[in-house]
Amino acid sequence: MRSFRPEGLGLNAILRHLELVLSSVGIVVIFAVPMLFFRRPDLRWEAAAITAAAVGVIHGIIFYVVRRRQRLIRRDTIREMQLVVDDIVRN
Repeated sequence: MRSFRPEGLGLNAILRHLELVLSSVGIVVIFAVPMLFFRRPDLRWEAAAITAAAVGVIHGIIFYVVRRRQRLIRRDTIREMQLVVDDIVRN
């Protein structure tokens, strides 16, 4: 079990829990935008639906970029490891 470390509350903690952070912010935005900008209740639902769709698209783009970067880094690391192993086997 991990111990609580105050220095872990920075950018690394946000990146480590990116999905939770973005989902929480997205929910707040979905509720806040209609409440702040639309006074009529019938417009609030429409605004909430449009905001939710926009948040979903933004989440999808962010998650795609993050996963793609992880995949590229993993691929480069594996290639580097293969070169090291090939060098060890040859010598």
